[in-house]
Amino acid sequence: MLTVTKSAAAHLKGLLEENRSREDHVVRLTAKGEANFQVVLSNKEPWDKVVKVKGEEVLVIDEGTRDLLEGMELDFIDTPEGSGLSLSLKEGS
Repeated sequence: MLTVTKSAAAHLKGLLEENRSREDHVVRLTAKGEANFQVVLSNKEPWDKVVKVKGEEVLVIDEGTRDLLEGMELDFIDTPEGSGLSLSLKEGS
C-alpha cells in the first residue's frame, strides 16, 4: 500500500481547497506509463482505493495504479531547487 506523509497530505489538501471547482472532486494519483505519475482533480469512482492520513481522506487511487504504488511513499519536499511531491520506495519495502 502507498504511504502518504503528513507534509504530502497537507499539500494535497491545499491543492484540493485551492482548485476544487465541484464539491465532489477528489485528489487522484494516477499512472501515466510505468514510471510516471500525475496528481489530478477528478470524481471519486466506486472502485477507487481511498488513502487516509490520520483518518482524513487525502487521495484516491484506481485499481491499476494501486498495484504500481505498492511499498511506495508519497512525500512533499522543499529544496533550493524547488518543491513538490516526491514518490519513492519506502524504507524496508
